[in-house]
Amino acid sequence: MVGALGGVNVPIVLIGVGVVLIGAIFFLLMRMRRGEEEAPAPTGEKTPTGKSTKPREEAPEQKASASEEKEEKAGLQVIDTPIGDVPDVTREDFAKFLGKRLLIVEDNKINQKLILTLLKDSGIDLVTADDGVEALEKLREPGQHIDLVLMDVNMPRMDGLEATREIRRDPRLHDIPVIALTASTSEEEVAKILDSGMNAFLDKPIVLGKLYHVFDLFMTQYQREPKEEPRQDLNAREEIEAMQISPEILDMQTGLAYTNDAELYLSVLRDFLSDYADAGEKMKRWYAQKTYEPLQAMVVDLEGISGTIGARELGKRLGELREVLDRHAYALLGDYIDEYVEAHRRLVDALRAELPAA
Repeated sequence: MVGALGGVNVPIVLIGVGVVLIGAIFFLLMRMRRGEEEAPAPTGEKTPTGKSTKPREEAPEQKASASEEKEEKAGLQVIDTPIGDVPDVTREDFAKFLGKRLLIVEDNKINQKLILTLLKDSGIDLVTADDGVEALEKLREPGQHIDLVLMDVNMPRMDGLEATREIRRDPRLHDIPVIALTASTSEEEVAKILDSGMNAFLDKPIVLGKLYHVFDLFMTQYQREPKEEPRQDLNAREEIEAMQISPEILDMQTGLAYTNDAELYLSVLRDFLSDYADAGEKMKRWYAQKTYEPLQAMVVDLEGISGTIGARELGKRLGELREVLDRHAYALLGDYIDEYVEAHRRLVDALRAELPAA
């Protein structure tokens, strides 16, 4: 006989409670399972739908490459503004860079001679090349070590831009600082210079304080006792002071300031007569033949030289010619070339009268 409590059948009540408990437990288990399925996938995993639950990040290899590239470029600063002039620099101050090795890439023999003479007593080891092809050959010589390259932009065979791109492609050379030598510092020209991989640019004519500044920025410095002040060549200075040429044609004080040496200045003037006395006639012939490439190369070369020697009028005419050529306004060239030829003739005649030995 089954007992009862308050008229309630106890076994039946217990069975009902058990059924309810089992149902509740089943419900909780189902919720827990569903919750696990809906939970976000761990980092780097995907949900059952195949979609990522986190924004995509760069691969570690890409980050490492970017980091390596940054480290690789860290030692090669790039200066996109003109190099500042350091005042009161003398040729003796370059003794600070004793033992460094400099490659001068310049097809113009007057400009090359000027740099070589300015630095001849500095203790810097000077190497020269006449174009980009020769520069790469010198740089790739076994056992060669170059600390800095001064690279002319406009040269035959291979110009400075292409030569620099080759330097940057070569793992043995890519960390050598390359400084452009250019007669044009227009925004377009500077962009080309920097895009090629050059680190900075020096405008022509070369200023001693700017040259020193760029060495100070890109070459490790060594100290030594400065040399004694060199004896000035009084004969050369007296010869210059005796020359009777209008400053508009030839500002000799400007030329002396750039060359920093009376004897060197006279030598450069004689080289100008020797190498460029017929430049006006060559330009007229190239213009008549519509061969504008050598014409433009001559203008660029002469513009830098005219600034170095202080040829004011000639420099002005060359600047006008270069602007016309840069704009490809060849129909306007005739009048500008005639004005240049006349300015060139006046300078050549004046130099021949004052430098009969040239």
